[in-house]
Amino acid sequence: MLETGAQPDAEHEFDIRVGERLRALRRAARLTQTALGNRIGVTFQQVQKYENGSNRMSASRLWLVARCLGVPVSALFSDYDHSDAEGPATDAARLLDAWRLIDPAHKTPILALIETLAVGPRARRAKDDVSGSAIADVTDPLEP
Repeated sequence: MLETGAQPDAEHEFDIRVGERLRALRRAARLTQTALGNRIGVTFQQVQKYENGSNRMSASRLWLVARCLGVPVSALFSDYDHSDAEGPATDAARLLDAWRLIDPAHKTPILALIETLAVGPRARRAKDDVSGSAIADVTDPLEP
């Protein structure tokens, strides 16, 4: 049986990881502990305790924190959400979590890069599949 106030190692580790995510998301939002505390109705010391994993947040507090940071509640758990899962859905979720943290001024060039990278392999495969004749097929009907 646990002593009063004691937590199993896995639970405490989870609280610490959620706190680390909170700290990272708060910093990405360019908020101080005081500013976040004011928005969610707690002191900066309480925000410190959340970030250190020494105090837990209730479900309603998690929701409020996520709302103030402009992220889904799942962003506070992203390290755990994706650790056991693999595949395209997981990659898309991770990409979306990261996208939400990017400064809006940087999103346009990043999106252009992603689109270029996404089209590149398909275009190369299409050219390889037709041995480069795709351009000739398009231009042949126009030639006399």
